[in-house]
Amino acid sequence: MVKIVFKGVLYLILLLGGIYLSENIIPQFDGRKIPPSYNSIALLKKTIDKSYEHNVKEYFPKEMEEVEFKTDIALNSINRELSEPLLIRDFTYADTKFSDALYSALKLLIKTAKKECSDRDEVSKSLMSLEKILSDTKILFEHTSNNIILRKRFAEGEIAYKNAKELYAKKRYASAIKETRKGIFQMKNAYATSREVLSRFKDPSLLNKWAHWRRRAIQESVEGGCGIVVIKENHILELYKNGKLLKTFTVELGANSINQKMYAGDRATPEGYYRISGKKGYGKSKYGLALLINYPNEEDRQRFLTLKSRRELGDRSKIGGLIEIHGGGGRGFDWTDGCVALTDSEMEYVFKIAKVGTPVAIIGSMGSGPINSALKGIK
Repeated sequence: MVKIVFKGVLYLILLLGGIYLSENIIPQFDGRKIPPSYNSIALLKKTIDKSYEHNVKEYFPKEMEEVEFKTDIALNSINRELSEPLLIRDFTYADTKFSDALYSALKLLIKTAKKECSDRDEVSKSLMSLEKILSDTKILFEHTSNNIILRKRFAEGEIAYKNAKELYAKKRYASAIKETRKGIFQMKNAYATSREVLSRFKDPSLLNKWAHWRRRAIQESVEGGCGIVVIKENHILELYKNGKLLKTFTVELGANSINQKMYAGDRATPEGYYRISGKKGYGKSKYGLALLINYPNEEDRQRFLTLKSRRELGDRSKIGGLIEIHGGGGRGFDWTDGCVALTDSEMEYVFKIAKVGTPVAIIGSMGSGPINSALKGIK
């Protein structure tokens, strides 16, 4: 009987020992009671930090939030097990969560680094393209800067270019790409519009018409003694006497001098074949001496009526008048409401020679000048 009891107690001890071994000793060798190493945890944190350095928040913000969430769960699980008594610790769940967080972090880091590298190359190429079109547009913009819409587009393009360069320097490539795209869009529009506005200065039909007006004014100077030619592109006034060029003066024109005058208030200098219809001495003009020309002529009136009929002008638009060659010039920029301005001393010279009836040919271009050079110099 004693033997039987002894055997029973022995079996019970062995059973309990086996249970203890399986629950507490063996797990020490299969890893269930061993937390992730310090180096592994440091690797996870370093991986996340590297992702931030590569601007993961710009590229994959939702995926980064998921990695951060997984990391919090993993670290909390590890800390929770570490707070338990040694004998009942089990890092199985914590290990699973930690492995998942580390894998997701490493995967996201590789994905972010690749994306950043690709974006860096794209920004570099885009900045070169933007710099080129900015340079080309600047050349044209010198002649179209009075256009409000063009000024706005050009300014927005320049701002986008500066922002892109700053973001590129800070390695914020995703944001830099957005700015370069915006800048290219604005500059392309400004460039295309500028070319369209300036293209009239090399239009063969207009050049032929302008050349005809110029020849006519020179020819009339042979017969009548004096002729005036204003060339808008070159900003010069040519004074002819007896068919010979007597003097050439630099002039200032309407603020929108690149355009043909269409209506009152557009601040464009008209283009056409006119005559001096009146001479105004001191005290009769706002700008000293003045020669009044007979704008609008018949061609101007017909153009105005056509624009009205097409509803390209408002119902209240008027054709305007009071276009003069006057003094007050020498400011170095186009500022008049459509008139041609010389310095006061130059105006005195022209005023003495010109007469009522003197032909005045105001033309856009002779086919050469700064605008044509700008258009030819850009591919």
